[in-house]
Amino acid sequence: EGNAAYIAPEQALGMIRPASDIYALGVLLYRFLGGKLPYDGESPGETAMKHANEPIPSLRALRPELPEALELVVRVALSKTPEARFPSAAALSEALHAAIAPGSAQQVVPDTPERRISVRSRRTQFTWARAASFLTLFVLLFGLVGASLFVFSLPQHMYNVGGRPFWSVLQSGIFGHTPGSNTTTSHSTPTVLPPTNGVAPGSGPNFPARGTPIGATFQTPVAGKTVVVAPTTPSTPAPAPITCRSGTLSIDGSPSLAPLLQRVSTDYQGQCPGMTISLESDGSRAGLNSLQQNEIDAASSDLTARSSRNLTDQPVAAMLYAIIVNPDVQLNGLSSSAIQAIYQGRITNWSQVGGPDETITVVQHPQSDTVAAIFRTFVLNGQAEHVRGIRLKNSWAQAVAQMPGSISYVPLAAIQGANVSPLAIDGASPTTRALVKGTYPFWSVEHLYTEGNGTTQFQAYLPFLTGTQEAHVFAQYGAVPVSILPQNVLASHLPGPEI
Repeated sequence: EGNAAYIAPEQALGMIRPASDIYALGVLLYRFLGGKLPYDGESPGETAMKHANEPIPSLRALRPELPEALELVVRVALSKTPEARFPSAAALSEALHAAIAPGSAQQVVPDTPERRISVRSRRTQFTWARAASFLTLFVLLFGLVGASLFVFSLPQHMYNVGGRPFWSVLQSGIFGHTPGSNTTTSHSTPTVLPPTNGVAPGSGPNFPARGTPIGATFQTPVAGKTVVVAPTTPSTPAPAPITCRSGTLSIDGSPSLAPLLQRVSTDYQGQCPGMTISLESDGSRAGLNSLQQNEIDAASSDLTARSSRNLTDQPVAAMLYAIIVNPDVQLNGLSSSAIQAIYQGRITNWSQVGGPDETITVVQHPQSDTVAAIFRTFVLNGQAEHVRGIRLKNSWAQAVAQMPGSISYVPLAAIQGANVSPLAIDGASPTTRALVKGTYPFWSVEHLYTEGNGTTQFQAYLPFLTGTQEAHVFAQYGAVPVSILPQNVLASHLPGPEI
C-alpha cells in the first residue's frame, strides 16, 4: 500500500493501478525540484485524502526559476485521474528530458519582469545542484523501469486480482485491447455533436505556410452545447504510442493555434514521414466554412461552433492571451475594472491608474476578430469596446512596441521578441500556472472540428497532438492541454463565444 506521502488518489480509495507508480514518481519529482512534498498531513489518512481531493500545488511557487514546461510535466504525472498521466515511466522520462533539454522549454512570459534577467543565476554553482538532482531522478526512473520488467516477466497466475488476471487488466487498460483479441485500439470512439455557437471570425498574423505532417493521440469528442472533455487515454505501449497513416491532412482556421500545430506537425512528421499535413490560418470562420464545403479535413477555431453547423468538436488546448503595453507605461498589472474603464473611454491617462502622465492610446482589433470576441467575453464581461483608438488588422504587438502610451491584447506567444510589457489582471500574470489555477481570465478553449469522426489521417493525428508526449510543447506556445485542466476551470470558459 506504500507511504501515504506518495499515494495516488485512486489508492486512497482502495484501487491500485499501474498509473499509481507514475503518480509516485510525480511526487518524487515535485520533492526533488521543490524541496518539499506536494501534500502533507498530521496523519497518513489526512495526507491520503489531500492527494485525492486537493488541487495540485504549484511547483513554480516554490521555485520560480523553473521553466513552465518542466512544471507541466510534473502536473501531468500528478494528474488526479490515472488516464491523464503518462502511460509509462519511459514516457515520463522522455517528456522530462524534452522539458529540460537546452532551448526546449523556454518560458513564454515570466511571472515578473525581473525574471527576464536570469542568465547570471544559471552560471552559478546552483547548476551543479540541479544536475545532481536530475541525475538522482534518472536513476530512480530507470530503477522503476527495471522493476516493471521484472514484475511483468513473472507467471500470469501471480497477478490474479479479485478473480481477474492482473495481466489482462494491464493489457486492456494500458495496451488498448481486450484479452483474447488481437486487435489493438489506438483511440476512443468519437461522438458527433450538434455544433456550438459563436461570434466573429479570426484574422491575425499570417500562419506559416502549408505542409508539415503530424501524429496523434485521441480524445473523446464532446456533444451538445455543454462540452465535457474526457482525459486522453493512453492507447499503445510506451515509449511512443503513435499511429502512422500515409496520405494528406489539411487543416485551416485559427491563427492563434497555428504556431502550436506547426510545431506538433513537425514532431509528428519526424516519426511518420508518410503523411503530409497542410496547415493554413485563414481565420476560424473561414476554416469552419471550408470544412462544411468539404474543402479541408479539419478546422481549428478559437470559438465554439454553433450547433447548426453539425460538426464534431475536439477541444484540444487552452490558449493564453495577454494585455500588453508599451514599456514606458511602467505598470505591472491592472484591475479588471480599470481595464474595462479604459476600453469604455472613462480612463484616458495612465496617471489615473498609477502610471506616468501620458495619454492612453488603444490599439484595437477588428470587431469581427476572434480574439476581440474572447476579450469582450472574459475581460470586459460581455461589454463592447467604446473607445476611439487605432484599429489594425494585424501586427498589434509591433504597433504597441513603437507607440508610447499604447495598449492592446494578443495571443501570449505573439509577444516573444516584441518590446512590450504583459500586464497581470487582478494580480494574476498570463502564465500556464495561473490558467490551471483558474485565477487568470483571458484565455480560450481551442477546438478542432471535423465532419463526423474525421478522416483516418485525422484520427491518427489527433492522439499525437493531445497525448502526453507533446504536453511539454504546449507551454512554449502559451497553451495547456485541456486534459489536465480542472473541470471547474474548463467549464468557466465553455461554451464561450460562438461562431
